[in-house]
Amino acid sequence: MGAVGAATGYAFDKPDRVWRCAELDHVFAGFALVTPGGDLLQLQVAPRFWGKGVGHSLHEAAMEALRDLGVTTARLDVFAENHRARRFYTDHGWRETGRDGDHVRMALELRV
Repeated sequence: MGAVGAATGYAFDKPDRVWRCAELDHVFAGFALVTPGGDLLQLQVAPRFWGKGVGHSLHEAAMEALRDLGVTTARLDVFAENHRARRFYTDHGWRETGRDGDHVRMALELRV
């Protein structure tokens, strides 16, 4: 998965979902879940692995999976009050495209 440090990854792909999971030092560290339509549904990193590059590696692996599927614009919804996640996505090039209730909608143009 192009992981940082000792992180390794696994792929669990299904027709309607693409999973990328990360392991660091032989311990499950997190996962990302995308759809062939371009939605990043989840990117979760266990708190003990925050700040170790796992989120970045999962993000890169998830966006690579979307590019492989021909997606040119990725989308996600994040809770407006989740400032840590919003900062993470903004730092990775995502931009806000709107709001829906307590969610912020974001998009990322994928480079081919």
